[in-house]
This record gives sequence, structure tokens and C-alpha cells, in this order.
Amino acid sequence: MKNKIFFILGVSVLIVMGVQAQTDSLFWNRDMIKIATATSNADWINIRQDTTIDPLTFFTKQKKALNLGVNDDMRLYKTETDKIGFTHHRFNQYYKGFKIIGAEFILHEKEGRLISANGKLIIGLSKTTLINITKEQALQNSLRSFPSAKYAWEIPALEQEKKKLLH
Repeated sequence: MKNKIFFILGVSVLIVMGVQAQTDSLFWNRDMIKIATATSNADWINIRQDTTIDPLTFFTKQKKALNLGVNDDMRLYKTETDKIGFTHHRFNQYYKGFKIIGAEFILHEKEGRLISANGKLIIGLSKTTLINITKEQALQNSLRSFPSAKYAWEIPALEQEKKKLLH
């Protein structure tokens, strides 16, 4: 029984190591090696000190390093500076103009220098997008699916609060 447990444990460790190695080989491409420290991984990139990168052009100039395709676009949606002097630039990922839910990356800058970046990118997308309805049709379908006497956007105080939170 002990041998079976050790065998299963050993196989599990090998599988995890194999998945990690595969993930690492996708992350550590020739361009990533030029900008990231050895402690970096796909979820957290520490930028090399001998590299100067502008956070606002990071995604266009480092597209190959990040394995982003020609149809991928990163759009800045929020910039904020914290109490210890870091400026955090938050980006959403778009594919062929469509926002990818859950794909967000944050660039951390201090004193004009990009220090690190973290988040989740979806790489390797290759879907053809087809839209067969207009925005008005989509809105009407949504209103029929979620009927309400009044919607939040029809209440000025709620709409103002939403705008404050998003900007």
C-alpha cells in the first residue's frame, strides 16, 4: 500500500513538473529574456534593472516577449499612484476589438521606471468573430431576458456613483 502511495505521489510530481516546464518554455522566449529577471514567471514579471521600458508603450514594444498576436490589443483603463510612490497602470486585453473577460495586466512603475508587471493574459487566440446583430438588437434581447421596472442606468445617483468608481 505504501508503495502505491509513493508511486502515485511520484507520478503526480512529474506531471506538475512537466506542466510547469511547458509553461516556462512558452514564457521564456528570446524577447522575454531581454527584459525579465530570472525570478519572473508568466504571472509576475520583474523587469531587469538594465532595461528602460515606458509603461505606456510596453505592450506594443514587447508584444513578442508576451506572446501576444497581431489581433491582441492591451488598453489602459486606469492609472493610480499609491502612498509609497508606485504608479500602477491597469490594462485590459482585447482580441479583434472584443474585451477578453479576466485578462488584465498591471504595470508597476516607480520614479519613471517600470519595475514589474503582473496579471493574466490569454495567448494563442485564433477565433473568427462574427456578429449578426446590432447593438440595439442586443440591448432589446437583454431587456427582454432581464425585465425590470427600472434599471440602474435610469437612476442618476447610481449612474454617477458608477462613473466615480470606474474613473
